[in-house]
Amino acid sequence: MEKGTERQTDIEALRIICMLLIISFHYAYKGGFTDDMPLINGYIIKMFWMFGELGVNCFMLITGYFMVESCFKLRKLILLWIQVEMYNVAVMLIAYRIGILQWTGKKAFILQLLPVWQGKWWFVTAYVIIYILSPFMKQFAKSISKRDYIKFLAICLVLWSVLPTVLGVFRNDTEGSLYYTRAVWLMIIWFTGGYIRLHGHPCIGPIKSWKKVFLITLALIFSSILIIKHFNGFFAWLGTTEPAYLWRPNTTPMYVLSVSLFCIFLDMRLPHWKMIGKVASTTLGIYLLHDSILAGYIWGHIFKNGTHAASPFLILHILSATAAVFLVGAVVDLMRQHLVERIVERWMDILQEKDNK
Repeated sequence: MEKGTERQTDIEALRIICMLLIISFHYAYKGGFTDDMPLINGYIIKMFWMFGELGVNCFMLITGYFMVESCFKLRKLILLWIQVEMYNVAVMLIAYRIGILQWTGKKAFILQLLPVWQGKWWFVTAYVIIYILSPFMKQFAKSISKRDYIKFLAICLVLWSVLPTVLGVFRNDTEGSLYYTRAVWLMIIWFTGGYIRLHGHPCIGPIKSWKKVFLITLALIFSSILIIKHFNGFFAWLGTTEPAYLWRPNTTPMYVLSVSLFCIFLDMRLPHWKMIGKVASTTLGIYLLHDSILAGYIWGHIFKNGTHAASPFLILHILSATAAVFLVGAVVDLMRQHLVERIVERWMDILQEKDNK
């Protein structure tokens, strides 16, 4: 089997894992849990906080890795817009039917139909911006030397990762300084993925080393929760009251954790399995469906997360709920692909054939 095929399978598997990480994070972050939980369960919830942005960073690493060698396609952008708009309308209708959305006028209704412009799914909005700018980002990435590329990434990381991680303890937040936005950060992650594609692994290469980096960084992140909780008086005096301080995407440990996980999967040699790619193709649909206006209903009414705050089986409930959301979302998106996307693509092919005549 060709190396490229194996790598593609490995990356598709990573996409699936990343979506599972993101769903479990949303369970913990949006599940309505309070600070009066039992100590162990409270720590478990904060641990799952650490998984969401890990998944997001890895998704953008994958994007940069492949996009730096690919071409901009208007067709892909149109298909993405149609997919987002379909899910937007669907979740609005469901939300209206179950009583968690009320129409407040024509203007509000029109704005509801502009999800990318409104940033209803922040990752989608940031992704669209990056995709539109990708031809210029690609040209920049391929025109500079390896040495200058390293300097560029180093400066960006100092400005928007290292300094915010160190100085953020005084404001309990690593985001928002130096005109930071999630779009800016994902561009940095994109360029990191592009660097790995063009110049290979940064710093180290052997898979065992990357596994060690991942495990050590993960242990550091998990330990930080206990440290901040144990010395809460000192950290509160500094300005940090959130035990899961390192959960945000731009903290330096989270960046290292993301890159190490990505490199681990790049070095894997999984056998080709078509089903992995098929399931991985549903990840955006799963995200659009569960992290929408329906999120409160899903976690609060369907899975009743808050009622499991003191349960000894909290982890089991997190894992089962995550699996259920992933499974339902995957089935829904596979149906969309089969019933709608094929028709749309055929229609676009017909229009392209007419233009070529």
